[in-house]
Amino acid sequence: MATCRVGTPLRGGGPSRVYFLPVAGIALLALAQCAPAPRSGEREPLISVGLVTGAQSSSFRLTKPATLLLDGEAAGSLSEGTYRIRLEKPLHRGTASREEISSGRNASTASGLRLVLLDERGRKAGEAQQAISLRNGDLVFLGRSGRRRQDRVYPGRVDFLLWRGQMAIVNRLPLEEYVRGVLLAEISPKSPQEALRAQAIAVRSMALSQRRQAHAGAPFELCADWHCQVYAGVPVDKSPVDEAVKTTRGMVLYSGGTVIQALYSANCGGHTESAARAWRGSRLDYLRGVLDGPQDVDPDLTKERILEQWVLGKPDVFCKDSPRGHFRWTRVIKASVLKTRLERMLGRTVGDVLELAVLRRGVSGRAFRIQITTTEGNFQVDGELRIRHLLAQPALPSSCFAVEVREGGAGREFVLHGAGFGHGVGLCQDGAAAMAKRGYRYWEILAHYYPGTRLLQIY
Repeated sequence: MATCRVGTPLRGGGPSRVYFLPVAGIALLALAQCAPAPRSGEREPLISVGLVTGAQSSSFRLTKPATLLLDGEAAGSLSEGTYRIRLEKPLHRGTASREEISSGRNASTASGLRLVLLDERGRKAGEAQQAISLRNGDLVFLGRSGRRRQDRVYPGRVDFLLWRGQMAIVNRLPLEEYVRGVLLAEISPKSPQEALRAQAIAVRSMALSQRRQAHAGAPFELCADWHCQVYAGVPVDKSPVDEAVKTTRGMVLYSGGTVIQALYSANCGGHTESAARAWRGSRLDYLRGVLDGPQDVDPDLTKERILEQWVLGKPDVFCKDSPRGHFRWTRVIKASVLKTRLERMLGRTVGDVLELAVLRRGVSGRAFRIQITTTEGNFQVDGELRIRHLLAQPALPSSCFAVEVREGGAGREFVLHGAGFGHGVGLCQDGAAAMAKRGYRYWEILAHYYPGTRLLQIY
């Protein structure tokens, strides 16, 4: 099987068309598309996604007839229409041990809980002790359970499980369908096709790299929220993402013999961050920070003076023309507000806030340690996400910012001049879109954000 080694695009502003394909130990110069060869015998995997946990009931609509399974046994079919599944307790209730409840083992039998399926008239259509499953019904969730989108359905199989004394809802579907759904939730379908293709490969790679470890012990492999990747069902109608998924079917990024953690964020602010700095111990060479542009000079954004010039300017980088205003932004926090938030975080009084300073930055300029000086001493806060939540509600767009102190009629306040949106590790979505508009192909975009990886088609 031919292997495409994804390196780094040539500097100079334009896309390169030169790749090296190691075949039989000989480096062959390829001037055309570097498409991975398919691997025979591999099958598309199924992915299980946890949509909801801790529910007591769920209402949904079947958009087409579905096969019904009760505790894994076929129990006929359900016609199109609206249904509800709820937890019920029988009149005679048993007891469950703490171990059984905490682990989920035999919790339904021991506690007496059961799952009951009702039709739209409230008539019982089935019940089970462990699971009610619907296959190929293309569900649309109603109300608060699940992610409510009338233009999205949940294909494949949907399991309503009794887990740890409550209901968990799990969607089991082919990986390619999952990629379709995540693409619509994570990136604008109006993005250029090459950016959508790069994102599709990143989504597929993330799913396969995380499925065995993201939620160990749960009845699903991935969740449907930011912790894994946002998934809100798949589109009912054709979508621009369909072509991107189809043309990259089965393609993933490899490094060191394993599928990579292809992280991504909305806008890196002009420079991506190193995973080793963002998350201690995550020393992944393909997730080192890179300048998001064709220039040869990489500024040292760990230096305060250089960082200030960076965030106050508009350097020539790929993501500078963000349509969402994520590239540069300004936020203001009053010293009195910062005092209140810091006291809430620390659980103690801190005195009046006098200064705010960044003590440690990553290669993208993101702050990973700040110091707040008050009348009672110095208080340090570590961690990109903790810093973002402390300095704004619900959070700063990113932790890449320079601090300006300003005195006003209402007292001291800190003006934060910032860059980017998100953690900044891996692919920059705004940068990828800009690269596509400049003529870069999807493998070149991936080469830029995940240097040293290989692009393989595994099925």
